Amino acid sequence: MDIRECLKNDHRNALEIASKIAESDDGREARALFNELKTELTKHSRAEEQIVYQALIDQGDDEEKMTAYEGTVEHSLVDVLLERLEAGRFGPKWTAHAKVVKELLEHHIDEEEDEVFSALGDKFDAEALDQLGQKFEKKKEAVEV
Repeated sequence: MDIRECLKNDHRNALEIASKIAESDDGREARALFNELKTELTKHSRAEEQIVYQALIDQGDDEEKMTAYEGTVEHSLVDVLLERLEAGRFGPKWTAHAKVVKELLEHHIDEEEDEVFSALGDKFDAEALDQLGQKFEKKKEAVEV
């Protein structure tokens, strides 16, 4: 499968879960959803950094490389918020963190599906995009959370 479709599928799933967390008033439900989101985002982010961003760093122009580096920074910001959520207790402050995670995801996904997808389409043919998709899925499975 084309790497862009793999990423898009993950993005939609993560946003759906993040939205449910941000809207939940049930601590037990929110925590269960959070655990699912953390697992999904960690696997996605590490695989994306190693497969997608590295491909752009290796073969992209300066602007495409910067886009990849910015994506990695955005991932690290989400990681920090996920750690705070994991350590925190459900309540208004926890929910505020969850809402910011959702907002960061929305921003990151919008940028990525515009800039990164465009760069991937410019740099790689259909076969290479499918190979990146296969590598991404394989790497995602190997990431331990």
